[in-house]
Amino acid sequence: MSRSELHITSLGSGSSGNAFFIESPNGALLIDQGFSRKELLSRMEKTNCDPALLRGALLTHEHGDHAKGSRVFCDTLNIPLYTTVETAMKLKTKESLPKKVLTFEPGAVFDIDEFHISSFPVSHDVDTVGFNISVDDLSIGFATDCGCVN
Repeated sequence: MSRSELHITSLGSGSSGNAFFIESPNGALLIDQGFSRKELLSRMEKTNCDPALLRGALLTHEHGDHAKGSRVFCDTLNIPLYTTVETAMKLKTKESLPKKVLTFEPGAVFDIDEFHISSFPVSHDVDTVGFNISVDDLSIGFATDCGCVN
């Protein structure tokens, strides 16, 4: 992978689970963790996505098909979960919140290593977000469960 490459691999998308591996030459992020830790790792192995590259996990919202494996996966790999304040509170009530959590408000902009992330609200449900992820001059826009697109 050259310095100016950014790849997205779907590990699954649908009502049974969602997860997307975003990879740059220097690291990776996992958007949504809608499968068990075991299943996420199996899908990563099958698609040559190296979990050792992960710098963090992003979560769009708290529905099970997006958040099912968040706690165990993040805790096992010792990576932080980045999610909205309200989503974190909902996961906490379900005892599904990982040990390392960094929260933000929809619309927040933040960095995870070389990844520059701009979050934006999506109308699907309360506090659902999408992400624009940039590395150098390349960007990937990501939104799922959009509700109404304006």
